[in-house]
Amino acid sequence: MTATIAATVLPTGSPAKAEPLGAAVTPLDPIDLLYTHFDALDLDKALPMLDEQAVLIFGNNPPARGHDAIRAALEGFWTVIRSMQHETVNRYERGEDTVVLEALVHYTTKAGNAFSFPAVTIVERAVRTGLVTALRIYIDLGPMLASIEEPVLKFLHYAYGGDDVDEDGTLLETIDERPNEEYTAAPVGDASTRAMIVRDP
Repeated sequence: MTATIAATVLPTGSPAKAEPLGAAVTPLDPIDLLYTHFDALDLDKALPMLDEQAVLIFGNNPPARGHDAIRAALEGFWTVIRSMQHETVNRYERGEDTVVLEALVHYTTKAGNAFSFPAVTIVERAVRTGLVTALRIYIDLGPMLASIEEPVLKFLHYAYGGDDVDEDGTLLETIDERPNEEYTAAPVGDASTRAMIVRDP
């Protein structure tokens, strides 16, 4: 399957069950905890669990390398969704450093439309530190993106490497379809990531 945009679509484990009062609480597996933070759209808690040079790869999109680039990519995608929840289908482990997660990902867009998509994520982590070094995500979000109004689709097109962004990160066409919101181009990560559109303060 070919992904449409670089995004924060990360499979997670099922929510922990409530324990009886006074019972010992079993800590969440680190990967499950990471995905819990992603589902809460909380990058301040999620990013410290990633290596500073971690790479996020979403299908055939350019990789986002490092905390700043990953934050930009995920926050860009989250502008079009209200919530997401990841339901684990299967989990496979190879040694201590690689986990393959098969999941069903549930999204609700800002317009209130609900979608569910199968996804597979390959997670690599450093054995010594336990930090995630790579996330490779495979999912097809086409039906959801097709439901989003044109101005938002145009925003995503620019943000994730569209032809309207010059090599030096200069925005070649003004985005003016969304009232009271202005955008500016800002370089993100390495050259292959091109430019990310961010809201003016």
